[in-house]
Amino acid sequence: RDGVAGLGRLHALAAADGQLWVAGDAGAARYDHESRIWTRYLQPADIPEGPVRDVLPAGDDVWLATPAGALRLRWRF
Repeated sequence: RDGVAGLGRLHALAAADGQLWVAGDAGAARYDHESRIWTRYLQPADIPEGPVRDVLPAGDDVWLATPAGALRLRWRF
């Protein structure tokens, strides 16, 4: 529950490669099953505009659907 705190109303879930992604009004969050750590990407610090309507993990990147269009975040360096 703490991982999605601050996201507001939730819109979408996606899972891939041991990661769970959650999209919400104020951003997106990623849960890593192995480390059991949540990482949040919030607006306006990480995401220019919300709400995040959908989320699509793609390897080292994640695509977020926002009102401004698609946003690609590189989450794994």
